[in-house]
Amino acid sequence: MPVETVGLTQIIIVVIFLGLLLAALAFVKRHRTPITERLHGHKRVQIINDISLGTSEKLKIIRIDDRDYVVISAKGQASQLFALPATASVTGTFHAEEAVA
Repeated sequence: MPVETVGLTQIIIVVIFLGLLLAALAFVKRHRTPITERLHGHKRVQIINDISLGTSEKLKIIRIDDRDYVVISAKGQASQLFALPATASVTGTFHAEEAVA
């Protein structure tokens, strides 16, 4: 079975292809918000953040009609839903005693 060598043309094509992939990645990262708004702009429910607290516990911040909620779920237990105060932002602090069950 003869072994073919890699030609200069093939190397140039691969380098150009990888360069185009990196350019597309940079474009998507730079324009992530407008692209996401076009794809998900009409949805009433959005998952803002999803964090794993352990092997079976998860915390999610969701937005429904411009209102933020915290959902805490665990295996074998009912999920808990807390409404974030209107003055709190997703990046702000959250106190459970301020939440509405």
